Amino acid sequence: FFTPASRFTSYGYLTWQEEGQKALVTDPKEPIWADIPLSPPEKSLEKRTGKFKLLEDGTLEGEARIEFTGHLAEIHKRRNWDDSAAEQENRLKNLIKEQISSIAEVETFTVENASDPEKPFVYTFKIKVPGYGSRTGKRIFFQPNIFEHSSKPEFTSSTRRYDVI
Repeated sequence: FFTPASRFTSYGYLTWQEEGQKALVTDPKEPIWADIPLSPPEKSLEKRTGKFKLLEDGTLEGEARIEFTGHLAEIHKRRNWDDSAAEQENRLKNLIKEQISSIAEVETFTVENASDPEKPFVYTFKIKVPGYGSRTGKRIFFQPNIFEHSSKPEFTSSTRRYDVI
């Protein structure tokens, strides 16, 4: 199965809304109902990499890359494809403020493959986060995973009523 009408979906795949459904395959003798399979999780990934430097005052600066594939890439391509560079920059800054820090400064950025359905959607940018590390005497304390700095816990309850699948 594939969807030729979806501009940003790779050949051989469907949008996430269409997966896991039943498809009607027309046949001159008798219609056939077929199950549309789900794409495997490893086809829709978010890969975040960076090279950072922590300065003596606790400021973090460096270069980062966020790469989306599969359904995640399709979502970001659909959001960015018709936007101006300023709108794309604002979208990236909002993503950084949500995931890293509300005071993060994005200096330069690029958006790659915003209209190519076969390639991953990629943000590359330079970032500066004042006060990322806390200085205490001769030591600086900081969270090593910059991309999860502002993330909130998925499961906040101390007890479970239902299984986590």
